[in-house]
Amino acid sequence: MGGYAEYSFGKAGNFLANYTYGVSLIFANTAIAISAVGYALGFLGTTLDPVMTCAATVFTLWLATTPHSSLDSEVDLHAGYLENAILVTGDCGFLIPNP
Repeated sequence: MGGYAEYSFGKAGNFLANYTYGVSLIFANTAIAISAVGYALGFLGTTLDPVMTCAATVFTLWLATTPHSSLDSEVDLHAGYLENAILVTGDCGFLIPNP
């Protein structure tokens, strides 16, 4: 989206599009974590006070980001995953059109 906005509105449009996308991701991930904590508490049949609910939500967000920050930090590893994803989706033909 930022590239399209930059083409039409310049660097300010690129920044605005990417910034608002980043903010929306923060809100979305927080909402998903709050929902996960709420469903887990309902499933376990327990309740927490608001401070502990906040701590459980922060822990859930931290737990979700841990696999992406520890071993996957090497660029070659990401490039290998991306290359395999492109090969798989290219072979399926529904995400990347064949030339």
